[in-house]
Amino acid sequence: MNKIIVVTDDLIFKTRLDIILQSLNMSADKYNYFHEFDFNSLNGKQTLMIVDLENEKMDFSKINKLKMEYGRKIYLLGYCSHVKSNLMLSASNSGFDEVIPRSNFVKTLPDFLNNFDILDK
Repeated sequence: MNKIIVVTDDLIFKTRLDIILQSLNMSADKYNYFHEFDFNSLNGKQTLMIVDLENEKMDFSKINKLKMEYGRKIYLLGYCSHVKSNLMLSASNSGFDEVIPRSNFVKTLPDFLNNFDILDK
């Protein structure tokens, strides 16, 4: 079984994500902060990690190392406000696979999850 990890400290947004995931018969492990997740727990599983880039404790310096270590086993999807273009660029440059504005993220997440090829259905 593959994993979905959600990293956000925004309770309202976490609830919205739960509703979307439940409608697709999926679930996710949730963390408030990126550093709380133990990457050793992946045990080789393909993982989709959805990350709120506006999280105050987001440390982009660790992303490149993470991608080098886990490579294609982990897909990093980041989202933030569309006005935070510098944040989006920093995330892309640090190794996120995809970075999208929050407004598009909510609209497209169900289709994205249904079509994402590493997730078991």
